[in-house]
Amino acid sequence: MTRLRNLGSYDQSRKAFCWDVPEYFNLFRASVGNPAYANRLCLRHLGDGGEVADWSFAQMAAASSKLAGLFDQLDASVDARVGIFLSQCPEVIMGHMACAMSGRIALPLFSLFRGEALAYRLDNSGAEIVICDLENLPHILALRDRLPHLGHILLTDGDHTDAVNMHRSMANLPGSYDVVNSRSDDPCLIIYTSGTTGAPKGALHAQRLVLGHMPAVDMAFEFPKAEDAIFWTPADWAWIGGLYDLLMPALLMGATTISRRFKKFEAQKAFQLMKEQGVTHAFLPPTAIKMMRQDTPSGSPPHRGLQAVISGGEALSGELLDWGEEILQVAINELYGQTECNLILANSGALFQHKQGSVGRIVPGHDLVLLDDEGKIIATPLVTGQVAVKSPDPVMMLGYWNNPDATKDKFQDGYWLTGDYAHRDEEGYFYFDGRRDDLMSVAGYRIGPSEIEDCLLGHPAVGMVAVVGLPDPIKG
Repeated sequence: MTRLRNLGSYDQSRKAFCWDVPEYFNLFRASVGNPAYANRLCLRHLGDGGEVADWSFAQMAAASSKLAGLFDQLDASVDARVGIFLSQCPEVIMGHMACAMSGRIALPLFSLFRGEALAYRLDNSGAEIVICDLENLPHILALRDRLPHLGHILLTDGDHTDAVNMHRSMANLPGSYDVVNSRSDDPCLIIYTSGTTGAPKGALHAQRLVLGHMPAVDMAFEFPKAEDAIFWTPADWAWIGGLYDLLMPALLMGATTISRRFKKFEAQKAFQLMKEQGVTHAFLPPTAIKMMRQDTPSGSPPHRGLQAVISGGEALSGELLDWGEEILQVAINELYGQTECNLILANSGALFQHKQGSVGRIVPGHDLVLLDDEGKIIATPLVTGQVAVKSPDPVMMLGYWNNPDATKDKFQDGYWLTGDYAHRDEEGYFYFDGRRDDLMSVAGYRIGPSEIEDCLLGHPAVGMVAVVGLPDPIKG
């Protein structure tokens, strides 16, 4: 398995690292279906009413196999796209594993998607099956006439005349499955981009995607030991952050994950969950960290068992990082990536000192450069350029779903163009300056909103802030 070793320093660990991506690889076989993990606790699911459901890896493997068999029974195409329209719950894992083992393609969908956002992704992907619960079923039924490819709706928690009761239908199916002999580059996942620059595009990822994430996971989570680790994130598992920054790597390691559906994130409940469940490794999105800082319990630190916390999505202010060390009692390791090419920069308190404002250093195994406006590599420190990643790369998408032109536009001379701008200091630390469409040109200088936001957040009266540019007749 592709893992990063802690050799005492970043330079030594990076020098010793090499990819180990086999020609044949199946996500299910390597994770939930790994016989070495059979008796370990795979998932602890916390219900809304306080109920607790524990799933061993063997139980999750059997349920996933039954679901894969149900896909076959429903005559789903060999490469059918399967929408997973659920909040955190065991059935999300079953859906992804059933797709991986049967050669189908999982399509995670945010449980808060409605109307056009939902319709576009289901129609564009040609989804044949959707897995959902009773709460979200009406949103699928309202779109059914617009989705000619959708053949079956699998309902996880009840009955409806227009849906299939998933658990009842798979109850008598075999708890084992003839897993496809998939290649590492065979597709198994489509995650749609946010659509900040035009219509959302479906990033098609391969079975190997989880292997591409592991060096960054080891680095930012500071080399977790699976037998002692308990992972949790409040992030939706439909986002690549919640899904592949935490859930899938934890499954690959044979570690325990905690799941709970938060209809609305509440800081006090997050602190309580981490303490009661003994969470050791957490992925906390920036918004969650800001809310937890504003509602920190008084007295002693609310949870002393954390070993590592990671965050990504936007830069954290110095005040938030200081709060993490004081209250969470660990450094918050920021990292950077995209839906199409995730976790390529990261911090790691185990390997090097943090620097305020930096999203970290290059994760071993990835080849990153900064390009100027003419596509030339910038060798000079402290000069802003577009972040580009050498292709191929195990964490990089196969391409945009049914969109070869958009895929072609993102590559230049063998590099994936992120559209994000950053600069690098003399020690190789990267600092995010903004997206191409976020950067403001002021009197000829490129200015990113994040550094202004960071400054404003330094004032004790400011809880959250967003900076946008307005046209000026003189400065632009």
